[in-house]
Amino acid sequence: MEEKPILYHVDHDYLKYLHNQDYRVSVKYNGRPFAGIITRIQNQMYVVPLTSETTEKRIADGKRRRNPFFTGFVKDTKGIEIANLLFNNMIPVTDKVIQKIDFAIIENAVYEMMEVRYIRKNWEIIQNRAEEVYNSRYNQLSPMYNFSNRLCCDYKSLESLAQNYVP
Repeated sequence: MEEKPILYHVDHDYLKYLHNQDYRVSVKYNGRPFAGIITRIQNQMYVVPLTSETTEKRIADGKRRRNPFFTGFVKDTKGIEIANLLFNNMIPVTDKVIQKIDFAIIENAVYEMMEVRYIRKNWEIIQNRAEEVYNSRYNQLSPMYNFSNRLCCDYKSLESLAQNYVP
């Protein structure tokens, strides 16, 4: 598996399997695929989900802004927010449950390519944030500990499920 920041889909049955253990695992009920980027935390592969629901869209729908500690705001070349990375919803994965997105078969991949361009440019920051969020979930001394426990998936419990999953 490549370690370059590139977009991947995650198997829907796997998402349901994890969701049965932790309700915070996002399961797309609207038929849209679960897409995200791969990072590594403590030798475990994780997918950080990517959503097209921007801050502007959330506010228009009467929702609150996302917390910037748990969210990466993906921007186009003009600095306009086009997507969000949801670190609180990242999940452990194995090669068996992910599939690289082939931009050649996407009719108009301009939007996705802008996302990938931003992610590659900010890759180190994104990786560091994924580790910070993961660690805040288990470090009682972290100022975000209580909030992390409510908002974030239980990564460690999901890691053992990931290793035992049979497609």
